[in-house]
Amino acid sequence: MNSNSNNNNIPMINHPYKTAKGLKRYVRDILQQVQQEETLKKIIDISSKIDYPVIYHLDDDKKLEKLAELRRKENNGGLSENETRELKGLEPDDEVKYIILIEELMKNADEFKLGLGIEPDSIQPYIYTGCYWKNITRPLLKEFLAVAANKADFNYYDIRLSRNFERLYNQFVALCTLVPDLNEKKDEVKINLKNGTFVISKDKQELRDFDKRDFFKYQLPFEYNSKATCDDFKAFLNEVLPEKESQMILAEYLGYIFTQNLKLEKCLILKGEGSNGKSVIFEIVQALLGEHNTCSYTISNLCNENGYFRAQLGNYLLNYSSELGGKNINPDLFKKLISNEPIDARSPYGHPFIIRNYGKFMFNTNKFPNNIEFTHAYLRRFIILNFEVIIPDEKQDKHLAKKIISKELSGIFNWVLEGLGRLLKQQQFTESPKAKELLEEMRFESDSVAQFIEAKKYVPSVSDNDRVLLKDFREEYNAYCCIKKLIPVRRKEFSTRIKSLKFEIEKGGGGNNYIFVKSNNIAKQFVENSLSDGL
Repeated sequence: MNSNSNNNNIPMINHPYKTAKGLKRYVRDILQQVQQEETLKKIIDISSKIDYPVIYHLDDDKKLEKLAELRRKENNGGLSENETRELKGLEPDDEVKYIILIEELMKNADEFKLGLGIEPDSIQPYIYTGCYWKNITRPLLKEFLAVAANKADFNYYDIRLSRNFERLYNQFVALCTLVPDLNEKKDEVKINLKNGTFVISKDKQELRDFDKRDFFKYQLPFEYNSKATCDDFKAFLNEVLPEKESQMILAEYLGYIFTQNLKLEKCLILKGEGSNGKSVIFEIVQALLGEHNTCSYTISNLCNENGYFRAQLGNYLLNYSSELGGKNINPDLFKKLISNEPIDARSPYGHPFIIRNYGKFMFNTNKFPNNIEFTHAYLRRFIILNFEVIIPDEKQDKHLAKKIISKELSGIFNWVLEGLGRLLKQQQFTESPKAKELLEEMRFESDSVAQFIEAKKYVPSVSDNDRVLLKDFREEYNAYCCIKKLIPVRRKEFSTRIKSLKFEIEKGGGGNNYIFVKSNNIAKQFVENSLSDGL
């Protein structure tokens, strides 16, 4: 590095401008981008030139004395050729200066309760605003480092040489990995709000100051107020979701969103056709969490092989989609997502990585899709709330969500805290008769074998007179699926489903299997009982 080099002697560097004037404009644009990000601007403003040799030799008194002596002579114009070489030899190389620069930036940030860091799995840069960690782009981080280096006595042409640019950035990645607090209490849930961090456990609740060690990547868009109420919201719930247990589950699930160590492995589905209040809930939840803290990817998006959508989940508290179904769903991957297990992901043009901490899942749906086979492993991860009350047009308030949002978010949050407290004590969601009934209904509507058995009024038999070739029976099932536009299950799964419905399958000669079945008008009740036993 040579801080006194002639600016007209422009090195060949990787930037879009080819003249000194163009390069200065480019640097000015970079500085403008950095200064638009308030946290980065503050860190730049408090930074200054760095005396690299003094910091480098801080533990060596003799070299510090020699450095001071040579500098005095230099200022008096009396350095010999050997002394000039000796002074230059006390200067650390640029790789060391990068380390010193980065450590000084981190110290400055800490002093003003700000922060910089890299999430280790995704190599995603974050800045700490004093309230929460905010993700920024890699190009913006690189530009910030270049501007900081320029202010800390690096020549702004030299530092933007592509090799120097990358080495400085890579050194930052190596030094500034964000490490979670290993002493964090597992039984506490922390929630980040405008006026502090709310901490709740089984035994206590308190509001405390912000702490960068919490590694919050969000901040709720309102203040905590213990006295706030939500009368209009509760009146709305009483109308559209009258069952008290269902209301309790909704509050508990919205509290569950903020937990990391409570592994209940559930997603919430709001079901109902027509004007029934689901969209109002959707708007209120988005406002409660903040639109920038929620996403709306479909199951198909999340199960996509490229992993791009999954790569974004770590930046959100909740994935809330209006679509439940979709094509190309990977059952194993979907179960992992709902269970919040580590999953593979990747960013476009980036390397694959493992995402570990990510949001919970909610879905709105008018009806259960008939083109997806939801197995028991799927269904045990669903909680379904039924919005069955249709609100007449003359009673609908198109602005209800906005009215509630404008004055009751803090009150709704207190209602959610009640649900979270209940969840922490119970270690499970409240049981709802209606939710259980809906789960059984969903299991039936997504089980083409059960629908076939009921439609044909088939029940098990033990009589040889009711002995049917299993192959023929399955062909009848396939024809039924074709007519009803259902997806038939494979042969092995068909046999498994048939056995779960208490039908007996017998092996015969010549590799043929037989089923004992007869038609009966009590088939519907029989199927419902069998499915209920499975749940």
